[in-house]
Amino acid sequence: MVACAVPLAAQDASARIDSVLRAYADGGRFNGTALVASGGRVVYEGAFGLVDQDTRAPLTPATPMRIASVSKAFTALLVMQQVQEGRLRLDEPITTYLPRFRRDTGSRITLRHLLTHRSGLPHDQAGPSVAYRPEEGLDADLLAEPGSTFQYNNRDYYLLARVLERVTGRTFAELLQERVLRPAGMAATGVHPYPSLVPGEAVGYAPPDSTGLHRAPELDMRNYLGAAGMYSTAADLHRFDRALADGRLLSPALRDTMYAPGPGAAAFGSWVYARPFGGGRKQTLVDRRGALGGFGAWFLRLPDDDGVVILLDSHESPALQEIGERILAVLYGTPPAAPGS
Repeated sequence: MVACAVPLAAQDASARIDSVLRAYADGGRFNGTALVASGGRVVYEGAFGLVDQDTRAPLTPATPMRIASVSKAFTALLVMQQVQEGRLRLDEPITTYLPRFRRDTGSRITLRHLLTHRSGLPHDQAGPSVAYRPEEGLDADLLAEPGSTFQYNNRDYYLLARVLERVTGRTFAELLQERVLRPAGMAATGVHPYPSLVPGEAVGYAPPDSTGLHRAPELDMRNYLGAAGMYSTAADLHRFDRALADGRLLSPALRDTMYAPGPGAAAFGSWVYARPFGGGRKQTLVDRRGALGGFGAWFLRLPDDDGVVILLDSHESPALQEIGERILAVLYGTPPAAPGS
């Protein structure tokens, strides 16, 4: 276990958060990294467990980990940057930007529908045996009329990444680096390469069963472009939070549009909802979670308090939300259960 020092005034919260994480790590329910900030200040940063069960190398806060669907928060931001610059329009049919998309369906699907998972397109979860499919989704049948119902799927954000590439003439990785990672100072984040690995990255393991831990099957991460194809560290995700908060990446007006909750609390790339905490005080939560290929991630922004809770796990722990709730209880008093997302 590695934990970083914090100022004296935050040591009580830090010690209690460390106790929460240590209990889950000792019980085999957390193998990962955590960062917690409140009032604009980091109050806790630590790492528990191993990079790889074979080498027994210890995890550190600097260990890169895949962030699964937290990637969608970056894709939504890149789309909004292009809206800000006039290259994209939220209510334009996607056939405007992807002319090879099936016209009878694509002419009814807008970028807004993709951003909020109301496109009517089916979910696509490319397993380990699925080869790279660059044209995936261009001719898919609809499950519902676009705009009529929420249907979570990776295909929506894969298509948004393709839209971004076409309108900018840059690869998704290049655009991400130029427009988000470099301005935010995120040197340990990127689009996961395939078939190579990120130097020093954690190995993903399926949740343990009665026979123990097993490496998760390797996925062709190119199939998750824009949806779940990135890696990062907790510290870099905190830098992302800071850059969102201070307006480096997007104007406040369009940031508000991005985080305006629709039906079911679904915003662009995140869920946004208010919850009461200790004393009945309400907090706005910008909630983005993900799990894929042995990895779990929770990136929870608390803009009212200038805070964040970041959890990254390489055993795809089903306890990640439970851990996060206990950390929120340390910070704000015991909260009720979060809505499903």
